[in-house]
Amino acid sequence: MNESDEIKKKIKNINDRLIMLENIIKKKTNKYMESEKNLDYLSKKVNASITLLKQIFEFEGDNIMLLKIPGVDTKKQIQESTLLILLAFKYYIKKEEILSTEIKKILSEHGIPLNNFATHLKEIIPLFIRTIGKKKSTNISYRLTIPGEVRAVEILKNSLERGEIYERR
Repeated sequence: MNESDEIKKKIKNINDRLIMLENIIKKKTNKYMESEKNLDYLSKKVNASITLLKQIFEFEGDNIMLLKIPGVDTKKQIQESTLLILLAFKYYIKKEEILSTEIKKILSEHGIPLNNFATHLKEIIPLFIRTIGKKKSTNISYRLTIPGEVRAVEILKNSLERGEIYERR
């Protein structure tokens, strides 16, 4: 192989890497644009500004974290936070069914005791939340009902108006 062939091979290699990097950038840009569009959609759905939503939720890729939690006692915190989490997942990530373990993980980051998680949620099932999966299974998913969605929006608005959302612990 002569010197010009080596140079051509190196140039082709560099060009291939550039194309690969351009594709990665396009994917990330598209994903960012999609997430911004979803955030705008969530904002319109709950009639709250994006700035306000970012005070309550932290959106990072396909993850949602609550920055502030509603409710005074543990039972209300579990019920109302779960409704908010399901609402955010539904309209931001476009995911309607959420595993209970995912919700528990988000709630546990706030130091909310989870030992009566299912018991507290039973009070709002099936009116606000539907369960998918076998009872007493660790593989249960939750989904908002239409009244649950209305209630989640009410919780968000009322809590913000009255200042009843508490900072993350």
